[in-house]
Amino acid sequence: MSPGGDIIVVSECSEGIGSDEYLAAQKVLFKLGNKSFLEQLKSREYAQIDEWQTEMQLKPMALGNIHLYAPDLSREDKKYTCVNQVFDLNQTIKDSIIRSGSPKIAVIPEGPYVIPIYEKK
Repeated sequence: MSPGGDIIVVSECSEGIGSDEYLAAQKVLFKLGNKSFLEQLKSREYAQIDEWQTEMQLKPMALGNIHLYAPDLSREDKKYTCVNQVFDLNQTIKDSIIRSGSPKIAVIPEGPYVIPIYEKK
């Protein structure tokens, strides 16, 4: 992702937000904010269970805009994702194209199982 770019995540989230431990970490992120969450991590010798996922989420958040279209995720859990919520996927894609000035997008199915590699042609 280019600095200032968009990542639009599309996922049903029909099984909820994740483990209880991950939700707990997300709630801490929601409460403290990005910078304070990272400072808290650095102040401890060991991370809590599944806290690493929240830490990894902060990396792309520091570069650009993360948007989540998750129609099956509860309203309560959506706020703890700490990313932009998408209610109209088509409009979000259009807005992203306008912001970037380019109609090119990348679609990555099964995102957790793919490592995208950009090759300049």
